[in-house]
Amino acid sequence: KIHAAKEKRRRARAQQDYISLDSPHTPGSLQEEDLSNEEQNSDNELDDHERRIEFAPKPKTLRERMAEKM
Repeated sequence: KIHAAKEKRRRARAQQDYISLDSPHTPGSLQEEDLSNEEQNSDNELDDHERRIEFAPKPKTLRERMAEKM
């Protein structure tokens, strides 16, 4: 029973992730108009590899830590 339920869930997930190749408008595809607009907008913005993303605050330097203690 448990194995059958797991298999049923696995099949449901696989069906949900399926993208038909016959459809002209797939969720991840861009049309020509979208591409030209995207190119114009992206020229003004930094690319992901050029943008610095701060995930955590920078660790304080020894000088800053000493200044806090004083």
